[in-house]
Amino acid sequence: MNGMVIGTTLSRLKIKCYFWAEPKSFKLHDLRHMYATYLLGNGADVSAVSKMLGHSTVSLTVNTYTQYLQGAKEKAIAFLPDLPSFQ
Repeated sequence: MNGMVIGTTLSRLKIKCYFWAEPKSFKLHDLRHMYATYLLGNGADVSAVSKMLGHSTVSLTVNTYTQYLQGAKEKAIAFLPDLPSFQ
């Protein structure tokens, strides 16, 4: 992912934020959370998001955004090949 894609995504999210909240109550940090939530909620790799946010550890990202990682286990299991059933 290059900086242009990230910048475009952030611009779109910023525009949407102004429609959802009063500009007075909007903070740049809110955009950061929205960005991370959007990425993680759409299946982005948590390690990549952690690096993009500049977090010192992946566990910081996981602990902060764990509610948006729900379903990650099911997505990971879906990548496994079907195993033959033994009866």
